[in-house]
Amino acid sequence: MVGGDLFDFWVGPFYVGFFGVTTAFFALLGTILIFWGAAMQGNFNPWTINIAPPDLSYGLGFAPLMEGGLWQIITFCAIGAFVSWACNRVPDGLCRIGSPKRHSLQATVPCDNFQIVVSNLSCIQ
Repeated sequence: MVGGDLFDFWVGPFYVGFFGVTTAFFALLGTILIFWGAAMQGNFNPWTINIAPPDLSYGLGFAPLMEGGLWQIITFCAIGAFVSWACNRVPDGLCRIGSPKRHSLQATVPCDNFQIVVSNLSCIQ
């Protein structure tokens, strides 16, 4: 890693990159908070965990942690993980932060193959 980009790496066939790291961070943090909230409620059965949203009296403000604030943080983590994952899946989108090495597998993306087929069919007339 010396002299290289910290977030430019692969795990097996999967490109991780910056957004892969943020996806893992948000997913892990959200999962830990869910189980921590379950432990604070005394519920250790993962099938019956209940993290309730805050009361409407809090409006759009932050609620105390055990009165719905935990739900707010977990929801933020879920949105962060999903958006990061979506940005990691976009090869050339607005969210692109990464290495040009990722383009070495561009031909295997189904969207690119579909565009090639459509362009070939449009030439046949």
